[in-house]
Amino acid sequence: MAYSVATSSGFTSALVNVADIRNKGVEIDLRGDIVRAKNITWNIAANISGNRSKVTHINRDLQDPRQTGFSDPFLNSTFSVGNTVLREGDPVGLSYGYQYAGV
Repeated sequence: MAYSVATSSGFTSALVNVADIRNKGVEIDLRGDIVRAKNITWNIAANISGNRSKVTHINRDLQDPRQTGFSDPFLNSTFSVGNTVLREGDPVGLSYGYQYAGV
């Protein structure tokens, strides 16, 4: 994540790690030749993969200082990054929005 730094440093932002993430997954790749002749080769390939990520720890030093002091455990365990949210115990890339009751 690009984190804003003081302009006196000569830079506008620095890349920082805001969370520890655990990834688990598997990938299977199968390939084979259906036809293998002198003038022609016909092969086939299939790939299946799956990945699960989980935020295990959020660096509290990088949170917005305006968010400190909340007693709500949901707000204390989140870190907003653009339009996504990092929350301990949940996967990476969660998005959130307001529920609309209708007209």
